[in-house]
This record gives sequence, C-alpha cells and structure tokens, in this order.
Amino acid sequence: MKNEQTWQLTSCHNKHNCSRELKIGIMHAKWLSKVFLNKIAENPKIKLSTLMKKAYSKWNVELTKSKAARVKQFALDELQETYIEQYRRLYDYCHELLRSNPGSTVKLQVERPPEFSSERPKPGVDLRPKFQRLYVCLDACKKSFMVCRPIICLDGCFIKTPYGGQLLTAIGWDPNDQMLPIAYAVVEAETKDTWTWFLTNLCDDFGYDKIRSCTFMSDQQKGLVPTFDELILGVNHRFCVRHLYSNFRKRFPGLQLKLMMWNAAKATYLQEWERRMAEIQSVDNGAYNHLMEIPTKYWCRHKFGTWSKCDTLVNNMCEVFNFVIVDARGKPIVSMLEDIRVYIMRRWADNRDRIIECPREVLPRIRIKVEKQVDASGKWVSTYTGCDKYEVTSIQGGKEKFVVDLKNHECSCRKFQLSGIPCAHAMTCIRKMCFNVDNFVANCYKKGTYIDCYQHVVYPLNGPNLWEKTPFDDVLPPIYRKPIGRPKLKRNKAADENPTRGGVSREGQNQKCSYYFARGHNKWTYLKKRKVAATASANKVVGSTRRASRIISSTSTISSTISSQGSKQSQAASMKTTVTRPKRKSSVTDVSSQHSQAILKKAKLTPSTTNLRTIIVEQTVFLLFCYFTSNLLCLYPMTALWLIIK
Repeated sequence: MKNEQTWQLTSCHNKHNCSRELKIGIMHAKWLSKVFLNKIAENPKIKLSTLMKKAYSKWNVELTKSKAARVKQFALDELQETYIEQYRRLYDYCHELLRSNPGSTVKLQVERPPEFSSERPKPGVDLRPKFQRLYVCLDACKKSFMVCRPIICLDGCFIKTPYGGQLLTAIGWDPNDQMLPIAYAVVEAETKDTWTWFLTNLCDDFGYDKIRSCTFMSDQQKGLVPTFDELILGVNHRFCVRHLYSNFRKRFPGLQLKLMMWNAAKATYLQEWERRMAEIQSVDNGAYNHLMEIPTKYWCRHKFGTWSKCDTLVNNMCEVFNFVIVDARGKPIVSMLEDIRVYIMRRWADNRDRIIECPREVLPRIRIKVEKQVDASGKWVSTYTGCDKYEVTSIQGGKEKFVVDLKNHECSCRKFQLSGIPCAHAMTCIRKMCFNVDNFVANCYKKGTYIDCYQHVVYPLNGPNLWEKTPFDDVLPPIYRKPIGRPKLKRNKAADENPTRGGVSREGQNQKCSYYFARGHNKWTYLKKRKVAATASANKVVGSTRRASRIISSTSTISSTISSQGSKQSQAASMKTTVTRPKRKSSVTDVSSQHSQAILKKAKLTPSTTNLRTIIVEQTVFLLFCYFTSNLLCLYPMTALWLIIK
C-alpha cells in the first residue's frame, strides 16, 4: 500500500498459462542478506556458488554472481560493522577494555591535520583525528610473563584489510615450551619509528631493568637493530637462523652448505664452532667469509647467555601466533582485536584446566626432551671424581671427554647451562648414581611454575551495545592507499619452503610421452617443439633460393601425393621473390605461419633417407599400437595397406 510497508492483494488469477520466471527483481540483495544472515554467520567464507545454489533450491530463483556477492557483503557488514564504523568507536572499545581488565595497558595514538592547531582553520577541512597506532598489553599477560623465562620473540605481520597496516607482536615462552602472547600493536608500517614506539611501551610496562635482562629473538626486521642500540643498549639479541639461511641460500645454495651452517650455529662451545667453520671454509671460502661478517652473538649458541634457559635458534613462536590469527587479520580493526583477546582468554582458561591432569612434576613437552637425552646417554661412560664432579668419556675411542658438575648443574659442553635440561653427559652421571632426574631440571619447567603462570584471568567484555560513550572525537580510518594490481592475501614463500599445492609433485620424475611413448618429455612438449620446427622450416622454404628437395626438416609433414606442377610453381615463386628483392630478406621471413603452410602444401618435396627412416619408425609404432589396442579384426589389414601406400 502507498506510504506503508504492507502489501494488499487486489486481484487473483487461479489459472496460469505463463512459464515460471527464474529472475525476480523484487528479491533484492538487502532482503536476501537478511535471509542468509545465519548461514553467513556460521561460515563467513561461504562461496558465492553456494549462495546461488541455496537460492535456486529454496525459491527456484537464479542469482547472478554479482548479486550473490552483494548479498554476502551486506550480511558481513551487518555481522561485523563496517570498517569506518569500527574505527569510529575505537575510543569506546579501549575504554571498555580498560574497565573489564584493570591493570592493562591500552594506548591509542592518532594524528590531527595541521589546521587543528591553528586559530583560524580553513573551511571545509575535517579536523577529526585519524588512526595511527594502537598498543595493547593485557594485565594477565603481564603477570604471566613475570613468572616465565626472560626471552621475548618479536615479529610483524601484514593486516589484510583495505586500510593496510601491520601487527607487531611480542611473544614469550611458557614453562611447557609453548607460546605466551605478551603484547601486540597495530601500526601503519614496520619501521624504526614504530619499533621504537612499541619497545618503549614494552619498557614502560615491565621496566627497563627487566627488559634489559631479557633475550630478544627477531627475524632481522627493518629498523629493529638500531632501535636496540639506541633504546636498550647492550641487550642480548638473537637472529632467527632460518631467516639467516634464506639470505645465505641465495648466494650459496646446496644441501651440504646448509647442513654445515646449521651445525656451526648449533655448536655449544668454541672449539666445536671453530671446527665447523673450518669445514665450511674448506668447501666454499665465500660462504665462510659471508658467515664471518655476521657477529657470532646473533646466531651461534656458544655465544648465547645461560640466564635465559632457552637455546632456541628459530623464531617459531611468533610464526605460530601469526598462523593462529591469520583469519582475524582480514577483519575490521575492532573485530580483529577482539578475536585476539578472545583467543588469549580461552588459552589461559584451557591451560589452567589442563595442568590439573598432569601427573608428573616436569611438564609433558619437557619430559620428551629429557627422554631424548636419556636415550643419548648410552654413548657415554662416567667416572666419579668426588665433590659431585664426573668425567664423562665417549665409548667410541674416548676421543671426546667432558666434565660434569651435578651440584651446580653444569657441563663443559654448555648444553646443560643453556637449556636448563640435563644433557646426555649429565644424564649418564645421574643414571649411574640413581638420582631422580626431575631434581636436576630447572624450576622454570616445573608444574608449580606453570600454575603460577596461568592463574591470572583475562576477563570478558560487553558488546558494542553496552559500551560507554566516551567524550573523545570519533576516529577516522587512516588514508587509504589502493595498491597496484589485485590484492594479495598470501605472502610470498621463500625458495626453501614447501609449496601449499596439494598432491605429489612431478619434480624430478622421468616423464613419458603419451604420443610416442618415449622418455624424457611429455605429449605437449613434443607437439610444441614439432609445431615450432614446422613453422621455422616453412619460413626457411619461403625465403630460400635452393631447391625444395634439399630441405629435409619438414618432409615428414608433406604428403607424397602432391603434383609436381605445384612444386614447380612454388619454386618459381620463391626464385622470383628472392631475385626481385634480394636485400629485403626480413620481409620474406616475416610471412605468417599460415601463409607458409599454404605454400608448403603446394610443394612436392622428396624425403631424404633420414626422414624415410623416421617415417618407418613412426608407422611401425602406430601399427603396433593399433594391433594391441583395437578389438576390430579388420583394422590390421587396413593399417598395413595404408603403410604400403605411404
């Protein structure tokens, strides 16, 4: 009815002779988005083809792909507000986060236009602030990290939204050798300025003395090394050896150098490292010089400090966290931050419940490492010398000897001190004296430390409908810079990484041609080479002054039933072309392949001895193929007759 949201049925025709319409304009995208809202809420990555099939099966109506895309976008915008709306309520979200989790740190940094500070701003200029950075460190994460080992892994990953940006993260190691998110921040780019801002906030939360005593692990991010030199001078900093090898591999590939580099990085004492580097120098002096240019304190275990109780060489904890939040990074900013907070909240709650089922004092993942050292201890023999000291000798000739001090939890190989877990040499002494292995594992791996780590709670938040309205100005999204080309949602993988494609790779396999059953190539490669050879020979015939009978490269493609008159005409045309315009050879050779094939069909070329052999081999293979594969008895004499004619 007019000016109302109701419909009135004025007439009804019970008898219909018209066919059913598959496209109904009244079923617009907004109405369909409300109908499919629950379906899209269950699976935000639902395919457009699925929506089209559901509409056809439910109403017998066809949806175009563009209309299905609009339906999905309208539903997603209703489920999680638009990007601009979520930026507008950032102050309200930060206020709610601080209210529900007191003691947390949430810092929102915005930028104002230059006209904001002027007394007479220009008319028409939007003076509202624009988003720049946001830092979040929950109170439960702060208290949990204070119990764990002093090691922090740093990394940055891209945010896959129209407004871009990067997510900087600081990840620790919990007592069970699993990741412990500490802090995260949304910044405009990964630069020296943003890393300085992120680490400054980290130092404000934990204190400069605590941060200075920590060991940092990074992937050689841009601007991070100068930031450490200016902000936290003398801090222990490590590079991820896997990323170091990615750069090393570009200049020095090969499995042998890869194993040698990793063996040098894993060396726990100076003498072993020198031997490993000497092996690299004997194989490739350039690779040796390249590694020597990198300070050993960044990538060699024999230079690592022992107070962190972590001997890791890779930055896997950050990579694991980035994989966990890969779906969240494609959502609007508030939805992304909420997904990260909810993941941390669930992780803390699950770990609190899981520790109750642990029967041993040493945690499960540490127990696996201890068992490996127990198995490796069978290759060593220990001799007690007094004062809780032992001399450990290899059973393979006694060339290697180490000194173990069980009282101070030390071994001359330094593995015991680096990790806090007894090495194979110390395990030999412990087993000989029948001591309890759990007493020699560092306290940072014990059940009590794990309980203290996850006893803190990440408290829940209310929804946007209950957020308190703050007096601050609405925040605008950052300036949108549209990238060139199609947006990329996946990162470029390194050369040494495994591809994501499914199935078994054909790389390294000896391919077999299904056309002539030969090894070393496939059917499509053979046909492509044959086509190129035919085109090249055709162009050669057109621009040549020699007799066509001398050209043998294309005789296998010419029929022997062409008349001699056509051959004479083609030779005359070729001679005429070369005589009248001998200097313009390019104009002759640029003739298209179709025209060249037409001229060749008119020519009669006598096959040479080599081509005759090729023809005989080809037809013999074809004859055998027909003999073994055909069920028709009459096919064999017909094939033989055709071979005789050829």
